[in-house]
Amino acid sequence: MWLCALRNTPTGGGIASADIFDLLPIAVHQLGENFDILGKVLHVIESYLLLDINRVLQVLRLSSHRCLFTDSHRWKSHGLELHKAFNQVFEGTSGVNVKHLLETVNLMTQLASLSTGNASALCAEAMHVSGFFGKILTGVIDGNKNMTLALVEVNQVFARIILASPAIFMQLVSAASPVVGQTEEWLLTGFLDQWWNLVRGLNESPQPYYGQSDRRRRLQFDNIAEPGRRKLVALATANLLTTGHRVVIERLVSCEQFNIWIDVLGELKEALATDPDDSTLYVPHLRTPISLI
Repeated sequence: MWLCALRNTPTGGGIASADIFDLLPIAVHQLGENFDILGKVLHVIESYLLLDINRVLQVLRLSSHRCLFTDSHRWKSHGLELHKAFNQVFEGTSGVNVKHLLETVNLMTQLASLSTGNASALCAEAMHVSGFFGKILTGVIDGNKNMTLALVEVNQVFARIILASPAIFMQLVSAASPVVGQTEEWLLTGFLDQWWNLVRGLNESPQPYYGQSDRRRRLQFDNIAEPGRRKLVALATANLLTTGHRVVIERLVSCEQFNIWIDVLGELKEALATDPDDSTLYVPHLRTPISLI
């Protein structure tokens, strides 16, 4: 009934919308405490995000403010309670549940990047303060068992953050460094190893990596089958280069970025030949095919 009510709530606000948002803190609490109904609660959270992500952040901000802090002028981290619940799910479950969780996080980052205001920055802040960003980043690097079925989803989360603001992504990596006890260069290099699949696969002998054995699972670009997701990774890769970070720029020497771009541009060229009127294959405001840029 709750999910049905959300799906029939008008997006323009009003009394009905206000009443349904009063129940949001309950959904967040159930998300972190009751894993037996995890799938249903995640669907409820997703419906709230689709209904009004800015209002989700605002409601959760007020809830966490009343419970945890007394100085309202200093507390600016929105969505902290939601990301704490994400943390509990990530640590307390595995497999399909983690995959579903990251699908919800992916939706949240996508909606935040499309919304007006600074929703992306506020979500990023909550990711860091809750420790959620550091956990999923080190989970990818270290080959956490929870990431086995969710590598593509977490890849999309990182890609959307980078596409929205590469500077925010770099700040998140830098801020996670003291939390996880590793250098910024270690985290960024490990992330890029997974992003572009530089190191050897699981069937080969482990290679030394900053003094540790490499037992990490590979996040292969070829495992991303959907064209839209592959384009997202290609765009995020280009956006990451705008940071000018030494570790990122050094990857140009090995042509890793070019391999990703060439793959995606080839697919776009084929699609353009099939349907030249497809507006998604052109750069906005220009009638220049993406495959020719």
